[in-house]
Amino acid sequence: MKPLALLPFLSTYSSTGIHQDLYPMNTTNIMNLLKSIETDESESRGPVNFSFGTDHQVPSWLNIDYFLLSPAKMEFGDSVFNSLFDPSAFTMKYSIRDGQEATYAGKFVQSKTYQRNKAANKIVVTEGGTYGEPDDIFDGLKEKGDHLKKAVRRLEWFIESQSDNSNIRMQFVNGYLLALTEQPGFNLIDPTTLDTVANLNINDSPNLPGDCMVAMMSPHGFIADNDYFGDIVGITSEEKVRYMVIKIPDVKAVRSPEELLAAIEFSEPVSIQDYTLQYFHSAFRNEEYYILPFGSMAVDPVMDMSIKLAQGRPYNDAIIIHEDKDPVFVFVNMKTMKEEFRFTMPGPYICFHMINAWTNPENPDEMFMDANQVAIDDAFHTMSLNPYGSFDIKCMNMTGPKLQDSFHSCTFHGNPVRLTFNKKTGTMSKVPFFKNCHWEDETIENCEKSNFPSYDIHGEEMPMLLPSQYHKAGYKHFYSLGQGTLLWDRVYRTNLETLDRKVWMDDNHYFCAEVSPVEKPDDIEHEIDSVVVTICTPQERAEDRMFLVVLDGEDLTELGRAYLPASERAPVMFHSMTLDRNEWKSLKPEDWIETSTETTKTTAGVDPKDEGETSSASKVVSIAFLTCFMMFFN
Repeated sequence: MKPLALLPFLSTYSSTGIHQDLYPMNTTNIMNLLKSIETDESESRGPVNFSFGTDHQVPSWLNIDYFLLSPAKMEFGDSVFNSLFDPSAFTMKYSIRDGQEATYAGKFVQSKTYQRNKAANKIVVTEGGTYGEPDDIFDGLKEKGDHLKKAVRRLEWFIESQSDNSNIRMQFVNGYLLALTEQPGFNLIDPTTLDTVANLNINDSPNLPGDCMVAMMSPHGFIADNDYFGDIVGITSEEKVRYMVIKIPDVKAVRSPEELLAAIEFSEPVSIQDYTLQYFHSAFRNEEYYILPFGSMAVDPVMDMSIKLAQGRPYNDAIIIHEDKDPVFVFVNMKTMKEEFRFTMPGPYICFHMINAWTNPENPDEMFMDANQVAIDDAFHTMSLNPYGSFDIKCMNMTGPKLQDSFHSCTFHGNPVRLTFNKKTGTMSKVPFFKNCHWEDETIENCEKSNFPSYDIHGEEMPMLLPSQYHKAGYKHFYSLGQGTLLWDRVYRTNLETLDRKVWMDDNHYFCAEVSPVEKPDDIEHEIDSVVVTICTPQERAEDRMFLVVLDGEDLTELGRAYLPASERAPVMFHSMTLDRNEWKSLKPEDWIETSTETTKTTAGVDPKDEGETSSASKVVSIAFLTCFMMFFN
């Protein structure tokens, strides 16, 4: 599609945001966020050009590609996804050049999962909150009866079709956008065209231990010293749960998809409980260690996940809060890929996203980690046994007073806490930064009277830092999102030294995507040192237009907004990734990547774009998995 040139929309759309933490928003309709993106036969949108116009203060040094993943196809045929984490992945790219011109383009990720669902015109691949199976799965079996055989077929299909619907998070690795979900399948995306280059599965990595099948892979990896680190959950042939840190060395090396898969290294296995999957959504790292933060959500026993699947239910139904499970923090050395120590503290503890982690420069035995702990209480809500229930479509697919009531009953609350670990003494502590109504002794009434009622009652989430502040002692502030309704509708800046908070929002019921903090290049003189970028899309009114907004990183003053044409809209968006084009002059590997000098292996006869077969390791574990299930079932 050819780019569509557009004039600035300043005369009609000239509103700016406000700096009030409005609560509650009393939003009566969020249906705009629950609609599929419409595309032509190219399954893409754009590119379209738009502009900040002339009346703005966006700094001319701002040159970024701001990527977001969106769950953007909500249904196939008559089957509809049950959770906001399940719809088909759509990659969005918002490019800003010289603080003036902007371009938007988007494309559906051509995952194996997407292709299977599309071919069947129904959901046939299971996601975390939605069960799927093909129509012919029980062919040859009795309509009534054969219950055990039907259960086995469902498990076999789940193992064969593990989802690669990578709609959560991306990293820039070996010239690709490494697009991830929480299952072992993932995709490589071209950052320029947004084409899907390869469909891969970590179970096909030749370095994976032979007796292990990967059941889950975290989308929250990190790049440290030019290497990519992530983590996986594995099930051994003895049905024991093991966790491993993974490493892709040298993210600037030239690699084919097969070579990338073959380059993955695995740490020594970490054990918590043999037959329990103790869950966490996001790990973190400091300067030396990859930190696995096992919380109080678990599948206990792990066989409960296969029982749910055999019953035709999604596997998230097996992940529940166990308040008796104490959190365990395991520190894996990123150089040796071995566990060095672990800490345990009294539970319960649940955390989805970390803020920052670093070592005390004055005492190398002392390490700090700031995290968003989820409050487990019933102060103003009735959180489901699984906090992921907060994102169930049934919590959102309503209007008026029912939607407002659902806001209070479905949402969970993330609040910043500081964890301190001492290697020498083996002790750790946890201190919350704010005494809001879900900690200490504050009441809902007191929180409603505060200057930040939404922050104090519903907390904040999706934390992001300026790039130079990660893993640095003395960092002072972070950015995040807040909500006066079911989904995020404002941007916060929190100073953890002074506890000063700032907020920006548009009071016309807009959703805000995860922000992109960007810093001024060192060689440029300018009065603005940093900015925060987000994309805002209307929740209530279909006639409102989505816009890109740039805020001053110091006080969240709105520097400028650029409206997209009315033809463009977006549903919910999750995690972002930004390439600062002041640093990345080109995204073509041949322009900036030196060919890797290390020996790489290729996968044995598996073309990443082909369907391929289940890996031999997966087959071994799958047989044990099914055998164990049948013994349990009987």
